Amino acid sequence: MGFSFLGTLLAIAIALPNLLLLRYPPRQIPPGMSDLHIAFSILEWIGRIGCLAVLALSKSRLVNRPFDIWFALAAACYVLSLVLWARYVASGHHHASLYESVGGVPIPMAILPVCTFAFLAIWSESMRLSIVTALFAMGTLPKQWHIFRNYVR
Repeated sequence: MGFSFLGTLLAIAIALPNLLLLRYPPRQIPPGMSDLHIAFSILEWIGRIGCLAVLALSKSRLVNRPFDIWFALAAACYVLSLVLWARYVASGHHHASLYESVGGVPIPMAILPVCTFAFLAIWSESMRLSIVTALFAMGTLPKQWHIFRNYVR
């Protein structure tokens, strides 16, 4: 462990699009929308912050690491998520566009970040990143699926 410039850049790049929600808050949120149990939010935030922190502190895991298929898959997931963020903004930042399926895949804006972190965990051979990615997935995927199933479809 130790500070990683590359890991910090990756963490910032992955987190940055989420700041669009501050500038473009969702519109047309369904009335009476409820969230799942708070335990899912806690898991999501522990996982999210954990993923970013582990990347930023992964110097030994990222030094001289070749860019291989796993990194390419992480990059592809990241680029696809940027395309979906652009779709969200272009849609007039409608709430439903955060959850709309793409190519038959539901909740892609939740799945793609999880996949990005998972592929980075494989690429960096980091058990720590794998664990916090799993926590992130266990929190965010059920929450987003609940909203998609009950308020978007």
